[in-house]
Amino acid sequence: MPFHTSWENGQPLGRVNSVDSKKDFYGYYGSGDPLPPELGYRNSGDTGVSIPSDRDAWTESLTPDDGDWYAVSGEISLDTGTKKKGDGSIKTYAENLYYASCRLVLDSGKEINTNLYSLLSFWIMRESAFSGYVNVILYDNADRGAAHMFNVGAAEWFQQKLKVGAQNADIWDVESGFDWTQIKIIRFDCWFSGTGTGSFWVDGLCFVQLSEFIVTPADGTFFGYNFGSRFLMAAGYFGASYSYAYFDLFDHTPDSDYGPPFKIKPQTFINIWYYHYQLADCMIDAEIYNVKTKQHWTLRDFNYDGKYIVDQNGVRIHPACRCVDSIGSWEFASFDLSIVYESDPENWYVTKIWIGFDNGGNGQTGQCRTYFDMLFISYGLGGNMEVMSLAA
Repeated sequence: MPFHTSWENGQPLGRVNSVDSKKDFYGYYGSGDPLPPELGYRNSGDTGVSIPSDRDAWTESLTPDDGDWYAVSGEISLDTGTKKKGDGSIKTYAENLYYASCRLVLDSGKEINTNLYSLLSFWIMRESAFSGYVNVILYDNADRGAAHMFNVGAAEWFQQKLKVGAQNADIWDVESGFDWTQIKIIRFDCWFSGTGTGSFWVDGLCFVQLSEFIVTPADGTFFGYNFGSRFLMAAGYFGASYSYAYFDLFDHTPDSDYGPPFKIKPQTFINIWYYHYQLADCMIDAEIYNVKTKQHWTLRDFNYDGKYIVDQNGVRIHPACRCVDSIGSWEFASFDLSIVYESDPENWYVTKIWIGFDNGGNGQTGQCRTYFDMLFISYGLGGNMEVMSLAA
């Protein structure tokens, strides 16, 4: 899976000025500083998707919808007076014990797949009587454990964000056979130095889906670009009521820097995260080539049997059709290229990937800017990774 690294280093792509076609448009794309703070979650990899969807729901009751809280060592209660957020927090009190401990046991069918929800996030506060060492233990549905210890200060709230899932197993003490896809119990042990008496609180407990895993299918990803802590910014100016420009992003013609062309097979998808900052007439695009007919076409204009290439919401990939997209939030688009395959099986290849600006003659003029992240191309579930050269 070839990944170009220059953007992560803050340098522009070499082909930044390579333009496939252009009309009354003045623009560029490239990288710069890390994402501006106002762009929200994507700089940290947080997609905004979590379990529970209300990130405070599990600590608002001793019996939340997904399970129940229990004391392991000491006593637990819902504390509405001491909390970081919402209406309350989970308080655990121990008297003359070695540690205070509580656990959330999820109901059957509510187990968490941490390979997908790969960040454990929570707030914690302890009294000064504790040593500061806290152990978080995850148990799967066969009661096998994975533990992680950290140190936390006294008498104030601290947020912890712990990477979880098989891809992060090296930072956990993991029992043999532990199943990261079936997390049943989340347990917190707060230790004294010897025996002691005191309380600690947990608030805002949730599992968060991170960008680098939400966009990774179970099988078949064969080309991708993770922009890391940076971004791909596409910006410019629509100078007329009908303006457009299409810039080369990755060239996959034979002997290119980014590998050979990609063969289009059943359930081939082009996937991208995007954030429209000003205007929405911008989207990924690609040139495709038929090795039998020697025909070049673009994804934006491809039409087979009256059908166009659309995303999971039915919106065409053509930049001029993206005016219905949201402005000011990160969105995800997955474009199914199956109709290309169906039109002439085994003969179509992706040869170039573009960034396209196109107002489609809608009359919109002025500044436009869109950010992109996590570009990847994949075959559907069960597909085999295969990258082939163009046939003669």
